[in-house]
Amino acid sequence: MDMKNVTMKTRLIGGFFIPIILTTINVIFGILSMQSVAKAHDANYAEAYADRAAIFAVAILVISIIITIAVALSIIKAIVRSVNQLSDAAKKIALGHVDVHMTKYANDEFGGLVDEYGRVISNIKYQANIADEISQGNLTVDVKPSSAADV
Repeated sequence: MDMKNVTMKTRLIGGFFIPIILTTINVIFGILSMQSVAKAHDANYAEAYADRAAIFAVAILVISIIITIAVALSIIKAIVRSVNQLSDAAKKIALGHVDVHMTKYANDEFGGLVDEYGRVISNIKYQANIADEISQGNLTVDVKPSSAADV
């Protein structure tokens, strides 16, 4: 699955839902195992069964931990990378730089935010060009507002 097209919300739900399901399976299996061992009349069979059940439980636990850590690291990386890029862009814009390039890393909520920042930057560039034309004496420049609220 291409994680670039998965929303952050979906990653979070999957990242927490899968370990919950695995833990639930582990608990159910543990209960059934205890019942099976308690009913066993052969001590060797009961001991071997209990050993296999313990190995299964530990394996499910390890898989659950690995999935949780992998998803958490993926989400943290995506958030940090996107927030840092958006923060850097905001700092540059605040200093008057309008030639800010942003990279859309994924088609998630942060990708949508990068798209919106791109629109803001384009509008600022457009307004800067209009202001430059007017400052050079061109009062006939055609101004096309972005909306009724555009100043």
